Amino acid sequence: MKMKSNLNNLFYLLIFIFFISCEKSFRKELNETNFNEILIKKNDSLVLLGQDKNVILLNGEYLERAKKGKYVEGEVLCYINIGNIASIVGQYKVAFSYLNKARLKLQSIDNPMLSAKLNMEYSRLNALLYLPENTYLYSIRAMGYLRKIDKRQKQIYALDRAYLLRAEYLNLKSMCDSALFYGRQALKISNDPTSRILMSKYHLSYNKKSDSSVIYLQQAENLLKQDDIETVSHALFNLTYGEYYSEKKNYKKAIGYYKEAARIYTKTKRYRNVPIVYYAIADLYKKLNDTVQQRTYFEKQSVTKQNLEESRNEALNLSIKQALLECKEKTNSHIDQLYIYLFVLLLCILIVSSISYTKFKKKHEKNVELARVNYKLSLTIKENLFEDLIVLVKNNDPSFLSRYEEVYPEFTKRILLINPNLSTGDLAFCAMLSLNFSSKDIAKYTFVQHKSIQQKKYRIRVKLSLSSNENLYVFFKSINNN
Repeated sequence: MKMKSNLNNLFYLLIFIFFISCEKSFRKELNETNFNEILIKKNDSLVLLGQDKNVILLNGEYLERAKKGKYVEGEVLCYINIGNIASIVGQYKVAFSYLNKARLKLQSIDNPMLSAKLNMEYSRLNALLYLPENTYLYSIRAMGYLRKIDKRQKQIYALDRAYLLRAEYLNLKSMCDSALFYGRQALKISNDPTSRILMSKYHLSYNKKSDSSVIYLQQAENLLKQDDIETVSHALFNLTYGEYYSEKKNYKKAIGYYKEAARIYTKTKRYRNVPIVYYAIADLYKKLNDTVQQRTYFEKQSVTKQNLEESRNEALNLSIKQALLECKEKTNSHIDQLYIYLFVLLLCILIVSSISYTKFKKKHEKNVELARVNYKLSLTIKENLFEDLIVLVKNNDPSFLSRYEEVYPEFTKRILLINPNLSTGDLAFCAMLSLNFSSKDIAKYTFVQHKSIQQKKYRIRVKLSLSSNENLYVFFKSINNN
C-alpha cells in the first residue's frame, strides 16, 4: 500500500515537472530573439509588399501570443506595428490610438529600443499630419534613445529608419548637410536599398552632385535586383531616377521612370504617393509643350487626390449622414416622445456633469504631472544636444557648426548682424566660446598652439568691436540667452 502511495506521488511529481518545463519553454519562446526579431522581419517584408491586411493579421496573431505569455515587450511591438500600418493607409486616428496603447504599456518597462521605435512612429505620423514642431520633438526623443543602443539592437529593430526619418525632416528644411549626416548613420546600420536611394536624393538636392547621386542609385539597383518581387523600395527607386533625369533636363526619360513609380505605388497600395508622381509627370509634359498629356495627368492627379480624400473621410461622412437621419426621425415623431427624449437627455447631462465634477480634480492633477514630466523631458533633450556638441568639438568634427546651428539657430544670425564678414571659422570659434571652452581646450582639440588661440580671440574682439574689458564668454552666452 505504501509502495503504491509512493508511486502515485512520483507520478504527480513527474506531471508537475512536465508542466513546469512546458511553461518555461513557452516563456523562453517569447523574447527578443524568438519573438521581436522574427515579427519585425515578417512585418517589414509584408509592409514593403503592400500587403496591409496580412500585416494586421500577423500582428493580431502575435499580439494574442504576447498577451497569453504576459510578454509586455511583444504587446508594445505589435501596437507600434499596427499604428505604423494605420498611418500608411491614412487611418490617422487609429494610428494614434494604437501608438498611445504602446506608450501606456511601455511605461511599465525600460526598453530603449522600443522607446526609440515608438517615438520614430510618432514623428512619422505627425509629419503626415503636417505638424513640424511635433515631428521635430519626437525625432529628437528617438535620437536620445538611439544613443543608448548598440548597432546589433538597431539592426534588429530596424532603427536605421529613425535616422532616415530625421534626414527627411532636415532635407525638407533645406538643411541638406545635416540630412546627409543622418543618412550616413542609417547606412552604418543597414545595407538597405532605401537608405541608398535617399542618399542619392540628398546629394542631388544638396550640391547637385549627379555623379554621387547615380553611384548610390546604382548600388540600390544592385540590391533591388536580388528581389524578384516588386516592393515600395522599387517605386522609390524609380521616383528618384525620375527626379535625377528631370534635373538633367532629360524629360522623356524622367517621365518613363515616373510612370513606373506610379505603377508600383499603385500595385503596393501606397496610393498617397501616386498624386505626387502624376503632378510631376504633368509638369514635365508642360515643359515638353505636350498640352494633351499635361491635361491628362493633371486630371489623373486631381481624381486620385479626390479619391484619397473621399476614402479618408468616408467614415466621417457616414457618421454625419446617420446623425442627420436620426435628427429627422426625431423631428417627425410625436410631441410627447420629444418631451421624453429631452427629459432623458437632461437627466443624462446631470449624471455626466456630476461624474465629471468628481473626476475634475484628478484630471487636473494628471495634467500638472504631465506638464512637469514634459518639462523634465525637454531639459533632458537639451542636455543630450549639448553633450553632442561637446563631443563634436573634442573630435574636431567639421559638422560641428551645422549641428550647433540646429540647437541654437539664432546665434550665428545675431553674430552676423554685428559683422556680416565673419568667416565660417570665426563663427565656429565663437560657438566654441559660447560653450565655455577655454583657450587651452580649443588649442588642444583643434591642434593649434595656445598663442594662436589668444591671437584669434583678439581678432574676434576687433571684428565684433568689443573692448578688452568685456568678457567674451559672458558676451556670447548673452547672445544665446536673448
